[in-house]
Amino acid sequence: LEEALNRLNPDANLELMFDYVRIRFPTQDVKYVAETILKIKLDHFVHEDFGFYSYEEHYRRGDIYLLVSTYEKKGILLELKGQGCRQFEGVLIAQDRSWFDFFFTSHLASCKFKRLDLAINDRYGILSIPELSKKCKNEECISVFRSFKDYRSGELLRREEKSYMGHTLYIGSLKSEIYFC
Repeated sequence: LEEALNRLNPDANLELMFDYVRIRFPTQDVKYVAETILKIKLDHFVHEDFGFYSYEEHYRRGDIYLLVSTYEKKGILLELKGQGCRQFEGVLIAQDRSWFDFFFTSHLASCKFKRLDLAINDRYGILSIPELSKKCKNEECISVFRSFKDYRSGELLRREEKSYMGHTLYIGSLKSEIYFC
């Protein structure tokens, strides 16, 4: 994607970033995941006696979450939402590591990548979602994906669009392993 977008408009920079990361590690050793994989001392996390997604407890450092279960099969779940990804990027920079280094270390630990979201921040208006939606509706989109969904938010009383009103285009089935939003 990045290569194709650079070819379309090499003068306008687009920012491609991880926006959501969820990884399951096949261990119950939260200290191992924190200190060996994330390379953050477990003492730097706050422990809380409740969890999410049927995990019983969690450790968090800002918006970086390690969810723990007593069930061996569930392992340790790392969850980084948007802000957690930004915070972890700061950690990676301080450690002189990259996302690639982190994912490679995680892969060596036999992890399961449950969800990885990439976001393209387009502050230059290269990717017009309404225009892309129109291309899909007019069957001008060439893709291996077979479906798309188009959503638009707005106000009922006024016709003018505000900056907080958005357009969302999904290309591909939301049930598949890969789709674009």
